[in-house]
Amino acid sequence: MWLDKFTVALLQKDADSINALLDEVPNFTNVDDAKKASYLFREALELLYGLKNETVASMRQMKSHIDFLKANTPKPTNGLDVRS
Repeated sequence: MWLDKFTVALLQKDADSINALLDEVPNFTNVDDAKKASYLFREALELLYGLKNETVASMRQMKSHIDFLKANTPKPTNGLDVRS
């Protein structure tokens, strides 16, 4: 049952569910189940590192866009400009 839930969470790329399921890992008495869990752990690790890298890239891109907008936005003048 736990392996099925973990597999579904991996397929859905649901980091919150993966984290919750990792908090309640059962003791595997069957060697095949333990091997499956080991494989799924490796897959989860790769998925989470991938999601982390995507987040870092998105944050860098947003920072770049914000910096661009700040550089191209006219600065407000201080006080009342009555010359124009």
